[in-house]
Formats: sequence, C-alpha cells, structure tokens
Amino acid sequence: MLASIEANGAHAAVIAILNTLRNKSQLIQSISTPMSEHQFIQRLSECCLLYIGQWLGPTPAGDCPDAKRNAGFTFLAGGCSSVIQWWLQNGMQESPEEIADYIITFSMQIAKGLSD
Repeated sequence: MLASIEANGAHAAVIAILNTLRNKSQLIQSISTPMSEHQFIQRLSECCLLYIGQWLGPTPAGDCPDAKRNAGFTFLAGGCSSVIQWWLQNGMQESPEEIADYIITFSMQIAKGLSD
C-alpha cells in the first residue's frame, strides 16, 4: 500500500482501501463481533497512522515539535479510521471516492495546522 501512495498518491490509496472494504463487506459483517470490530478499527487506525506519516513525510527540524507532530498524526489516524467506521456502519451509501475526498480534505487541513 505504501508503494501505491508513492506511485498514485494518497487519494488513490484511500480509494483502494475503501473499495476493498466495500467489496468484502459481507465477509466483514459475517465475522464481526463487538471485540473483533474494535480490534479491526484499532488496526485500521494503526495503518492510517503509518500511511499518514508516509504521505506527509519528514518534518524539517525546527518546523514542528515532535510531540505536536505525533499528536497530530494520532489525531489524523483516529479521524480517518472513525470516518471509515462510520461509512461501514451506515451502509456505505457514499462512494469510496467521496469518502476519500473527505478523508484527504480533513487530513490536509489538520496537516496544515502542524506547520503553523
């Protein structure tokens, strides 16, 4: 997936993730329990954190304190995974492209705040 981000950009990678979730939604629902759903969302959040770090790249020294950057990444990861969870739980009415647009737009605004 990280190679996809580098080759096609974050938007394409998010769309690929959402399409996979949509295509596997019956399987996900059939094996979902409250605990497995919590673990799935936790893992999804961890993946989002990894991809966000790759997408934003390193912060030049002095531009953003490590604590602020780490807190921002954690906030982004939680937000990304929560938007995806909301989308799954509400029947995936919106297209993967629309949800990807939301996630990227929100992420860019938060990332902008890291450089302020």
